[in-house]
Amino acid sequence: MIRDYQPGDHIAIAEIFCRAIHEVASACYTPAQCAAWSDKAANPGHWEQRCAVKRPFVFENQGEVAGFLELDDDGHIDCMYVHPDHGRQGIASRLIDYAALRCAEKGVGRMYVEASLCARPVFEKKGFRVVKQQTVPLRGEELVNFVMERYLDASSSGEPR
Repeated sequence: MIRDYQPGDHIAIAEIFCRAIHEVASACYTPAQCAAWSDKAANPGHWEQRCAVKRPFVFENQGEVAGFLELDDDGHIDCMYVHPDHGRQGIASRLIDYAALRCAEKGVGRMYVEASLCARPVFEKKGFRVVKQQTVPLRGEELVNFVMERYLDASSSGEPR
C-alpha cells in the first residue's frame, strides 16, 4: 500500500536511507563515497525535520514502511529509497507509478530526477531517459549520477509519452 507520510514514519525512513546506501548503493559506489552520502548510523532527527517539509509517499508492507519517495510540486523526485530487506519486489516501480499518477492529477507533464548509478536502470524501465551524466561533489567525494526525465501523456494515467 502506498500512502502519505505520517508522523513517526521518519524513524523507518532514516533506517531505509542509511541501509539502502550502505547495503545497496555500495555495489556501485566506493565505501568513501557511501560514507560521504550517509553516516553509518541512521539519523531520525534529520529525517523528522526533512519529512515534515517534504511529506514523502511511503510504501507500507504488512504495517512496515518498506520504501519512500519524495515528490516536489514541479515533478522532481528528490529521493527514492527501498529497504534492502524488501528489494527486488517492485516497490520502487510502484512508487514511481504512484508519483506519475500524482503528477498527472496536478497537471504536471514532466517528472525528473538525479538518479544514482544503482537507480538509473529502475528509472529507465519506467520510461525515464538520461538528459546528462554529472559528477556531484559531496563531503570531499565525487559521486556520479544522471539527470533523467520522463514526459507524461495528456491523460490522467501518468503513462509516458
